Amino acid sequence: MQISDAGLDIIRIYEGLRLKAYLCPARVWTIGFGHTYQVKKGDEITEAMATEYLKKDVRHAQVTVDSHVKVPLEQNQFDALVSLIFNIGAGAFKASTLSRMLNKGNYAGAEDQFRRWNKARVDGVLKPLRGLTRRRADEANLFGSHQYAGIAQAVAAPSVKTKLNSKTNITAVGGGLGVLLSQGENLGGIVDDLKAIGAKGGDLADQMGAIFSADNAPLIAMAAVIGVFAYIIYERSKKVDEHGV
Repeated sequence: MQISDAGLDIIRIYEGLRLKAYLCPARVWTIGFGHTYQVKKGDEITEAMATEYLKKDVRHAQVTVDSHVKVPLEQNQFDALVSLIFNIGAGAFKASTLSRMLNKGNYAGAEDQFRRWNKARVDGVLKPLRGLTRRRADEANLFGSHQYAGIAQAVAAPSVKTKLNSKTNITAVGGGLGVLLSQGENLGGIVDDLKAIGAKGGDLADQMGAIFSADNAPLIAMAAVIGVFAYIIYERSKKVDEHGV
């Protein structure tokens, strides 16, 4: 079997393309699309070389699946395993509980085992990494459900850039909207007042004074609060865009 586009997508997206050698979170010198063999500090390559490295590295992972897995595999399962082996190495895979479960025909158990491979040594300590956690989840999903739905999140991630997924911002705005919606009767009153302005063509100042009466004060105050929060979020998103983080 050969890896399909779905499996290659996971590898390309999560490894990323780097043309200069860098230290990954596990403190291993890496270049291209996650290539680590004989990479050292200061190495530089072209994009064409990175693609060649990827083809060779993936081929090694494919051979590992072909030679070590003894049960039938569908394309999605093969792709997920190749992506995993590309990342953790053939030796780790062969010694894993995942491979033992799989070779016993326990496909569901093997799928669950993907998520356990979300740790790497950082400063000598084994720690779970967010990137690995997302990658293992996508690989497990591909292995078990025949599809990979994580590409859009991994590439676009607009919520990270704008900071709109901040717990504080969402809670504040959500709370404000909740109170606003609870003022349904007052909102209806404002709409009626505005209709009256158009129908009567009377004194605008008098009508607006009626709208901003004491009865509507809670709604008006909440609208002001929501406006402040919206402005804060907008300003933060502009700063984020300017600094590119």
